[in-house]
Amino acid sequence: MQSLDTTQLLSVYEISSGIVREYKTTFILDVNNDNLKPDASINPSAVGSGSNYKSAWDPSLSVKAYSTIYWETYDINGYEHITLTAVSGGWIVEDPTVWLSSREVYVSQNGRYEGYPKQLVSYTKYFYPTSNYYYYNLSSYGWLPVRTDISHGYGSTSWVTLHRGTSSEWVLMLNNGYVKGY
Repeated sequence: MQSLDTTQLLSVYEISSGIVREYKTTFILDVNNDNLKPDASINPSAVGSGSNYKSAWDPSLSVKAYSTIYWETYDINGYEHITLTAVSGGWIVEDPTVWLSSREVYVSQNGRYEGYPKQLVSYTKYFYPTSNYYYYNLSSYGWLPVRTDISHGYGSTSWVTLHRGTSSEWVLMLNNGYVKGY
């Protein structure tokens, strides 16, 4: 492996405490590794997609939580990968004496990415819905897909606090996802 660098003076200007010089340094690294296939992983194309729906009631059958996770699958350097693309869901209130607060949605994806460069990835994102329905598009976060044949996990968990009157409250939690090997 060889490396080169070059430094360029971009600007010089004076401020009250002295002279400022701004530089730009460029590093060039020559990596010779025939096992890497960067063309196959720079912009992988989805080869499939899917979704999973899940729901659960609180113990009093007053509120139903529901969630759908959406994903795409990829073939990257001969390995199947998966990445979450969106989550949706919400809460259906069946008992008019119950009201909701503290809505929270947690989304995560963990595993190994076999593209270029190979790396372990762990992503998490929290959302705080202000209504009883949510939809979050995850595509803009730049999450790298993870291999499906070794340890990995992805999914969503939602929480909401249920209230009846002023003294009774409890939490409804719903998990929707998949974990392998942890």
